[in-house]
Amino acid sequence: MVEVGAREGTFRSLIIVVEKNDIELFNIAVAYGNGEREAFPTRLVFREGSRSRPLQLAGGRRRIRAIELKYKTVGTWLDGRAHVLVYGVREEASPGASQSRY
Repeated sequence: MVEVGAREGTFRSLIIVVEKNDIELFNIAVAYGNGEREAFPTRLVFREGSRSRPLQLAGGRRRIRAIELKYKTVGTWLDGRAHVLVYGVREEASPGASQSRY
Protein backbone atom coordinates (compact mmCIF):
# COMPACT_ATOMS: atom_id res chain seq x y z
CA MET A 1 0.00 0.00 0.00
CA VAL A 2 1.26 3.47 -0.88
CA GLU A 3 0.17 6.30 1.42
CA VAL A 4 -0.42 9.53 -0.54
CA GLY A 5 -2.10 12.13 1.68
CA ALA A 6 -4.15 15.27 1.18
CA ARG A 7 -1.09 17.53 1.02
CA GLU A 8 -0.33 16.11 -2.44
CA GLY A 9 -3.46 17.74 -3.88
CA THR A 10 -6.06 16.34 -6.27
CA PHE A 11 -5.70 14.01 -9.24
CA ARG A 12 -7.82 13.13 -12.27
CA SER A 13 -6.17 9.83 -13.21
CA LEU A 14 -3.38 7.36 -12.43
CA ILE A 15 -0.78 5.81 -14.73
CA ILE A 16 1.07 2.58 -13.84
CA VAL A 17 4.65 2.15 -15.14
CA VAL A 18 6.61 -1.13 -14.84
CA GLU A 19 10.41 -1.30 -14.65
CA LYS A 20 13.10 -4.00 -14.25
CA ASN A 21 10.85 -7.04 -14.90
CA ASP A 22 7.40 -8.18 -16.06
CA ILE A 23 4.39 -8.32 -13.71
CA GLU A 24 0.92 -9.75 -13.59
CA LEU A 25 -1.36 -7.08 -12.11
CA PHE A 26 -4.45 -8.41 -10.31
CA ASN A 27 -6.06 -5.36 -8.75
CA ILE A 28 -5.67 -1.66 -8.05
CA ALA A 29 -7.62 -0.12 -5.16
CA VAL A 30 -7.72 3.60 -4.45
CA ALA A 31 -8.80 5.03 -1.08
CA TYR A 32 -9.95 8.63 -1.40
CA GLY A 33 -9.61 11.39 1.16
CA ASN A 34 -13.33 11.27 2.01
CA GLY A 35 -13.20 7.53 2.85
CA GLU A 36 -14.67 6.27 -0.42
CA ARG A 37 -12.85 3.47 -2.27
CA GLU A 38 -12.60 2.61 -5.96
CA ALA A 39 -11.36 -0.68 -7.41
CA PHE A 40 -9.83 -1.25 -10.82
CA PRO A 41 -9.96 -5.04 -11.16
CA THR A 42 -7.62 -6.37 -13.79
CA ARG A 43 -5.72 -9.48 -14.77
CA LEU A 44 -3.13 -8.10 -17.15
CA VAL A 45 0.52 -8.82 -17.79
CA PHE A 46 2.69 -5.72 -18.09
CA ARG A 47 6.06 -6.11 -19.76
CA GLU A 48 9.11 -4.31 -18.41
CA GLY A 49 9.12 -0.75 -19.73
CA SER A 50 5.37 -0.67 -20.39
CA ARG A 51 2.77 1.65 -18.95
CA SER A 52 -0.99 1.60 -18.49
CA ARG A 53 -3.47 3.86 -20.14
CA PRO A 54 -4.63 6.64 -17.79
CA LEU A 55 -7.03 5.18 -15.21
CA GLN A 56 -9.73 7.83 -14.79
CA LEU A 57 -10.80 8.42 -11.20
CA ALA A 58 -14.54 8.50 -10.49
CA GLY A 59 -15.78 12.01 -9.85
CA GLY A 60 -13.02 13.90 -11.63
CA ARG A 61 -10.41 15.54 -9.42
CA ARG A 62 -9.99 13.56 -6.20
CA ARG A 63 -7.75 13.60 -3.14
CA ILE A 64 -6.09 10.21 -2.71
CA ARG A 65 -5.31 8.80 0.73
CA ALA A 66 -3.73 5.51 -0.41
CA ILE A 67 -3.21 3.24 -3.42
CA GLU A 68 -3.01 -0.56 -3.10
CA LEU A 69 -1.60 -2.72 -5.89
CA LYS A 70 -1.80 -6.52 -5.97
CA TYR A 71 0.68 -8.00 -8.42
CA LYS A 72 3.42 -10.57 -8.82
CA THR A 73 6.65 -10.58 -10.78
CA VAL A 74 6.35 -13.03 -13.69
CA GLY A 75 9.63 -12.45 -15.51
CA THR A 76 12.83 -14.32 -14.76
CA TRP A 77 14.10 -13.93 -11.20
CA LEU A 78 17.58 -13.46 -12.62
CA ASP A 79 16.43 -9.95 -13.58
CA GLY A 80 15.22 -9.29 -10.00
CA ARG A 81 11.90 -8.01 -8.71
CA ALA A 82 9.85 -5.62 -10.78
CA HIS A 83 9.47 -1.99 -9.75
CA VAL A 84 5.97 -0.58 -10.16
CA LEU A 85 5.58 3.19 -10.28
CA VAL A 86 2.28 5.03 -9.92
CA TYR A 87 1.95 8.51 -11.40
CA GLY A 88 -0.92 10.74 -10.35
CA VAL A 89 -2.05 13.01 -13.18
CA ARG A 90 -3.36 16.36 -11.96
CA GLU A 91 -4.89 17.54 -15.25
CA GLU A 92 -5.88 15.92 -18.53
CA ALA A 93 -2.85 14.20 -20.07
CA SER A 94 -1.20 16.70 -22.38
CA PRO A 95 2.28 18.02 -22.99
CA GLY A 96 3.45 19.70 -19.83
CA ALA A 97 0.68 18.22 -17.65
CA SER A 98 1.59 18.03 -13.98
CA GLN A 99 2.29 14.55 -12.59
CA SER A 100 3.39 13.19 -9.21
CA ARG A 101 5.25 9.92 -8.75
CA TYR A 102 4.51 7.43 -5.92
